[in-house]
Amino acid sequence: MKIILSAIMFILLPASVFAEEIGLEESVTLALAKNETIEGAKASYEQSKYQLSAARRAAGLQISWSAGAKKIGGSYYRSNRAAYNPGSYSIFSDSYIKTNDPYANEFSNNIAAQFPLYTGGLIEGRIKSAEFQSKAAKINVEKNRQQIRFETERAYYNLLQRETLMKIAENASKTAQEKLRVIQIQYEEGDVPKSDVLQMNVQIASYNQELTSAKGNYEEALYQLARLIGKEGENFTLKDKLEYEPFPYTLQEAESFAMENRPDKIISEYNVKSAKAAVDAAKAGYKPKINATYTRSITDNRPFLRDGRTETWAAGLDMSWSVFDNAVTKANVDAAKADVKRVEAQKVNVEKNLLLETRSAYAQMKAAEANVLSSKIAVEQAKESYEIFSVRYEEGVDNLLSVTTAQERLIRAETNHSTALYNFNLYKSQLKRAMGVPIN
Repeated sequence: MKIILSAIMFILLPASVFAEEIGLEESVTLALAKNETIEGAKASYEQSKYQLSAARRAAGLQISWSAGAKKIGGSYYRSNRAAYNPGSYSIFSDSYIKTNDPYANEFSNNIAAQFPLYTGGLIEGRIKSAEFQSKAAKINVEKNRQQIRFETERAYYNLLQRETLMKIAENASKTAQEKLRVIQIQYEEGDVPKSDVLQMNVQIASYNQELTSAKGNYEEALYQLARLIGKEGENFTLKDKLEYEPFPYTLQEAESFAMENRPDKIISEYNVKSAKAAVDAAKAGYKPKINATYTRSITDNRPFLRDGRTETWAAGLDMSWSVFDNAVTKANVDAAKADVKRVEAQKVNVEKNLLLETRSAYAQMKAAEANVLSSKIAVEQAKESYEIFSVRYEEGVDNLLSVTTAQERLIRAETNHSTALYNFNLYKSQLKRAMGVPIN
């Protein structure tokens, strides 16, 4: 019997009892592990590493092989010249019988090896450009991680705020219902008029509407956070609370940190370096190219013969120089220089924006900080005021309007304090993103 009762009690327990508690840091960790934007940035970084590898390998030895099997004809091949006659080959002999019959087939094998000794800076420029692009792609991964951290912290704080407002609304409704119970007793005893009962019923209806809206806002905020951390359809509660913890840096320190660590700025610097390296690569068109080469060619009228009709090889240095290319190189260099100007302008714009974002977030955080401190005092005063008016009403010294007005002021003070805490934490998180504070 005890087992059955225990099972029934277990089933009847609310789902919140079994809900997982998730803290802010854990939420960020979950979001970073399950985000498509970050995965895309990682893939771009992997791509850049392969592109860098391709640029570096272009500076090494390259070997190519080509082969051909062709039917040939024409007056040259019909001319009377020595040829290997397939019909005159004996399996008992290792030699061919030479005749004057023309041949109609040609089989060729060619192998070539090339090693670049001097490219005028083409390969070197491409390698440098690819290196800086790969570094920029790596920093872009961190940039996306910081953005997802901010979005997760914002969603977490938003859910905490909605939860607090819902509790304020619940408390207001319960307090009003308790007040109605007392008023109803006083009315039945003839101590208060019926208008007080009616007025309190109207007040309760208003609080219940606000509670319904607060619950809806809470559910919406819950879905947003669940989507970010990969907990859709799962029960979980928040471990942390909205608290006030002062920011330890001055505005000047925050700006200096942002100028050194903001991913956008670092990426813009790498983009400038990459573009300048591309200019050097483009200028290689003005210079000669020198390669160490080796080639070998075998041609015959039958495949896989040990004694080829023609067999040649060559080893040495090849030099090529485009003396006149109709200003194609100049156009490429000018285009690369224009790209340098473009990314330099972007770099200046990034620096201006990050300073603006840092200052704006810092100013908003400090304003919210002042509101946190002042609203905390206001809540204490509003509670004391509500208690005084409640006692005065119960003693028949004051009217119900004074009580409900005091309760409204208390609700507003609690709401303002919760909003101030939310704004402070949100702007502090926004300031961290503006500064480029690294993950961990």
